[in-house]
Amino acid sequence: MNFALFMLARGVTINGSVLRPSESRRLINLAAVSAACGDLPAAADAYARLCRIDPADLWNRLIYGQLLLLTSEHAAASDTFHGAIDALLGQTSIDHATDRSARLAGLDAPVDADELPANSMEQLIASIETHLRDGRFALAIELLQEALGNIETLLAAQTGLIVSKARQLRRPTAKFAESLVPLARLGDVLLRMMARAHLAGNLADSLRDRALQVDLALWATSAGSVTRLLEMQYDQLTAAAKAHPSHIEVHYRLGLIARTLNRSEEAEQAFMKVLRLHPHHVGAAARLAATALDLEHHQQVLPVLAVALHVTQDVMARYRGLASAAASSRFDETVEALVRDLGPAADPMAVRANLALALSEMGMLDEQHAEWKNPLTQIVVA
Repeated sequence: MNFALFMLARGVTINGSVLRPSESRRLINLAAVSAACGDLPAAADAYARLCRIDPADLWNRLIYGQLLLLTSEHAAASDTFHGAIDALLGQTSIDHATDRSARLAGLDAPVDADELPANSMEQLIASIETHLRDGRFALAIELLQEALGNIETLLAAQTGLIVSKARQLRRPTAKFAESLVPLARLGDVLLRMMARAHLAGNLADSLRDRALQVDLALWATSAGSVTRLLEMQYDQLTAAAKAHPSHIEVHYRLGLIARTLNRSEEAEQAFMKVLRLHPHHVGAAARLAATALDLEHHQQVLPVLAVALHVTQDVMARYRGLASAAASSRFDETVEALVRDLGPAADPMAVRANLALALSEMGMLDEQHAEWKNPLTQIVVA
């Protein structure tokens, strides 16, 4: 999650869809336009005002933190990221309708937010374990997807905090990034849980089809079977990476699974390939830093984090243009024309996948275009 890129799409659909936009909507649009035109101070000022209007909106605070970093307000950026991380950890995981909260908690009545555990990750993991134990595998998978998304957000926020703190010192060291390691390891654990949930769910479906009890599906899913599934995915992704070397998502997922299999050197190489293709992929930069610390490759830790967050004006302009194109009714036709114009040397699958990745970074990826990201069926949700 790169908060600066996410910012660029927030105001795209405001003009024309709302006759009299609210002050918040106007500021969101102003910030996106200002950043795409290279006026970062104006974008930062807009988000400062947004944070005063709605201090509970975490996206406003996270975006503001990165804009402060981009305008060299390092102390203020550090304070903003620190506060946002505290809020993220203290926020209940399910902040949608109360009926969804009840369903995900496995209860029959709506849940009062005050009754939920304070720490979102603790709550999510406890709920996941309960659903797995009770055989509610589809709900467990849904919560695992949410938890992995939270990890991505926390990694990005922590990266912002690390870079802003490091910028305030003359000679920062790689130890500044050590807080990324436990977050990355928690992501590895959640990915193994995802694999187990998929295996147990498939086994339960098979037992159910034969009118047999499904209670033992989870316990029949061993650590060895989870590892074999991950190794199969690793082999498939390795082949896909060779066939589609410019496919960013393939390399990223390969890195995620390599870490989960304790193949740190392979994970490091995969994340480095992601960053060669997309230097502002914050998730890959954060996990590369965590992996490099495990391998004691300290020299590349802080530089990759700094580059990932330092989004240039031309990159912002390109993303803003993509957001505008994606909001039009002829987006798919434009993409197909682009693929044709690139000629036979281009990899159409990689082109579409990379566009889908860019849309997901801006929060604009719909179900139809999500299929572009996946060259094969995945258990990894990124």
